[in-house]
Amino acid sequence: MRAERLRTEHLDRPLGLDVPRPRLSWCATDERRGSVPETAEVRVATDPSLLPATADVWSCTAPADNGTVRYDGPDLEPLTRYWWTVRLDEAGGEGREPASWSEPTWWETARMGRPWEAEWISAPVSLTAPADIPAGPSFEPVGPAPHLQAQDITAWRPRRPARLTRELELGAAPQSARLCLTALGLYEARINGVRVGDAHFTPGWTDYRSRVQYQVHDVTGLLAAGANRLEVTLAPGWYAGRLAWQVEVYGERPALLAELTVDTDGDRVVIGTDSAWQCEHSDLLWADLILGTATDVGSRAPARNDRHRAEILADPGIELLGTATPPVRTVEELRPATIERSGDTLRVDMGQNMVGWLRLDLAHAADAAIGVRHAEVLDDDGSLYRDNLRGAVSEDWYLVEGDGQHTLEPRFSFHGFRYAEVTGLPAGCEPEVTGVVVSQDLPRTGWLSTDSDLVDQLQHNIEWGQRGNFLEAPTDCPQRDERLGWAADIQVFAPTACWNADVRTFLARWLEDFRRARRDGRFGLYAPHVDALGEMQAPAWSDAGVLVPWTLFERYGDEQLLVEALPSMVRWIEIVRGANPDLLWTNERGMDFGDWLAVFEETPADVVATAYFARSAEITARSAAAIGERQVEREHLSLWEDVKNAFNEAYVTSSGRIVGHTQTAYALALAFGLLPPRLVPAAVEHLVERVTRPRTVSSEFRPGHLCCGFLGIGLALPALADHGHLELAYRLLENRSYPSWGFTIDKGATTIWERWDGWTPGRGFQDPLMNSFNHYAMGSVGDFLFRYVAGLQPTAPGFRSVSIRPQPGGSLNEVHAVYDSVRGRFESSWKRQGEALELEVSIPTGVDAEIRIPGAAGGEVTEGGVALSEAEGVSGLRAERGDLVMRVGGGRYRLESS
Repeated sequence: MRAERLRTEHLDRPLGLDVPRPRLSWCATDERRGSVPETAEVRVATDPSLLPATADVWSCTAPADNGTVRYDGPDLEPLTRYWWTVRLDEAGGEGREPASWSEPTWWETARMGRPWEAEWISAPVSLTAPADIPAGPSFEPVGPAPHLQAQDITAWRPRRPARLTRELELGAAPQSARLCLTALGLYEARINGVRVGDAHFTPGWTDYRSRVQYQVHDVTGLLAAGANRLEVTLAPGWYAGRLAWQVEVYGERPALLAELTVDTDGDRVVIGTDSAWQCEHSDLLWADLILGTATDVGSRAPARNDRHRAEILADPGIELLGTATPPVRTVEELRPATIERSGDTLRVDMGQNMVGWLRLDLAHAADAAIGVRHAEVLDDDGSLYRDNLRGAVSEDWYLVEGDGQHTLEPRFSFHGFRYAEVTGLPAGCEPEVTGVVVSQDLPRTGWLSTDSDLVDQLQHNIEWGQRGNFLEAPTDCPQRDERLGWAADIQVFAPTACWNADVRTFLARWLEDFRRARRDGRFGLYAPHVDALGEMQAPAWSDAGVLVPWTLFERYGDEQLLVEALPSMVRWIEIVRGANPDLLWTNERGMDFGDWLAVFEETPADVVATAYFARSAEITARSAAAIGERQVEREHLSLWEDVKNAFNEAYVTSSGRIVGHTQTAYALALAFGLLPPRLVPAAVEHLVERVTRPRTVSSEFRPGHLCCGFLGIGLALPALADHGHLELAYRLLENRSYPSWGFTIDKGATTIWERWDGWTPGRGFQDPLMNSFNHYAMGSVGDFLFRYVAGLQPTAPGFRSVSIRPQPGGSLNEVHAVYDSVRGRFESSWKRQGEALELEVSIPTGVDAEIRIPGAAGGEVTEGGVALSEAEGVSGLRAERGDLVMRVGGGRYRLESS
């Protein structure tokens, strides 16, 4: 038995961890079936050469059942690397050879509260005045302005990014050097011309009113004895640029805070930002997240002789916290599917709706103004369709002087696009085009494939929608002038997101900003805070503050998430209850979006709201129970029952019909357990009726389709599958006519559309005010693919126990799924031929699992070619509702039934 996948605060070798008592975790691995780790011995040292023999910092022996211990040694020193290793001992291991120690890993602390020897600085306002652009670019909106426009920003122009520099002399090459950096805005640092780090959009996006992240960089190898130059380009970013329908949301002047600590031969040099820093023009004329960029290239690049002294700014008085989630990085590079040239213009089709930018490598482009325009889709005439970008100009410009090789690539901006148009290319200039894909660099954890091209493409679209919108916040869309961390979108999508990637640190940070967004204890609509819609709330949106922490706890077993979230959960429930003493959520619903973007039917808003009131009360009770808050648990369980009773009295008839009689009304009631058991069968039949025999005013709607919006779409298929209508669920999954996922795929979708009717025959494009073609909420069906199609169903938080229960159906005959949980890797693969089913399963060491083989009760089942009664590690055989059920421990199993 051995420990692998060692992590510190869920991160692999984090540099700059600002946690005084970090959690150290691992996964147990053993080729033997059924082995269970009992104890874990952890040793922490200041040097890997000391391990495992000597732990000069701390050691402990603890139960190994949850694969985690919290460091409890001496106070950690700032900017210090700590190494650790772990050895597992299994139950009943007496007399065996001692287990081997894991390979050591490390974490490095951040500042740990150490005061900064630096001041906030900025370039003079005169140096960052909006640039005078000689040709090409335009700031005119490409589509209609949203009706929620919060400011008149038509005359606003982005400030020019400045470069802040510091020269330093070192008497010897450094033995160690750390650069701590943060900004109000975005920064990119270079030392002696070499870029520091590989992250984009640092320091990231948080609620700048209260906190900002900083990064720690190991720059030992970038410095040398003698003269050195440190330069930092500073751009407006989210802080002072265009954001949603506003500008300069958090402030007007980007600012920098930096501290370089260099150790050489026993001496320490500390250089912080102060008035000794110089400022100059950067090569960027502007760089805006929404508008795009313009860059001087070649001989147009500014000289370094127009320098100004940096100005010291007042301390903003906000919290500075070390980064605790992976940053945005380049995660993939794509080659175009097609390139067509006409005159000085290239039309590029990347073959994939992506988020990032184009990189152009070219020669012989002297004295050119080269522009790149982006779009997700083409118009009916074959031109770029850009109306749905609204105010997002989404253009990158390069003003080139001087012949030679040039690599053209934007900084401090990104675009959502599949198609691009490159204009202004000189004759004979044929650039090499690369699509640079950026995203939060979260570890991938889920893979799913089938023998269905449609289902595989659906999973692909879900993954790319998540990838493109997980960029410093879980945004609604990456292309138009919005890009906000809308709460309902991630509330419904979080169960799917957790399969595809390790999102716990990313969403934990977002949740903290969500809790900080409102100053009155209420949950709002999105995070980080943007004052675009004022202090508003909405059912299902605001409830994300309750439901997302619970989803993360279910998947990762991290009680700390609930400890941090519970006070705000309780406060939110108090607010809703106080405004609605009859326990029907009819008052203070704020924006009241309802089942957003449903088609052909509308679920009454008070039905949706009261269903979510009940759900949040229940989850608050369950969260309290998980961390031992029994009084809170009892109070909210009682409230949950009372709200359910009010819901049934107000909205449910004796025949199980729910007011509104919509697919989403029944999906919510069934998924949230709102109905008394006697009415569940009738409600299920009403749901089936709404799907198969609907009465609708539209001739576009065909029976046998879903018309749910954001709130119902992820719940409808599980509700049908759980209540005897699995084949209908598969039919809805595999539909190809409108409205369906297959319809969008057949129309060329490579990501999830915002709405079912983003484009339809006859009508064409929907309203450009709200028509994203990369918007993950409708992809919440991904949870159904893993839990029902592949059959991976956790039965205890953090996958401590699971039920492997594949449910074959529809046209699918082969499915393979892999999930890297916090306990280790699960695999579930099945293949059916007629009535025969082959099931291959892998369970991580130490996990208790139940396997259910559908329809196999009374049939012949073997494991590895032998009868189940003789199979190693198989126990508890029983028949249940036609299924054959068994219990197994960790290991690989190959089951065949006929």
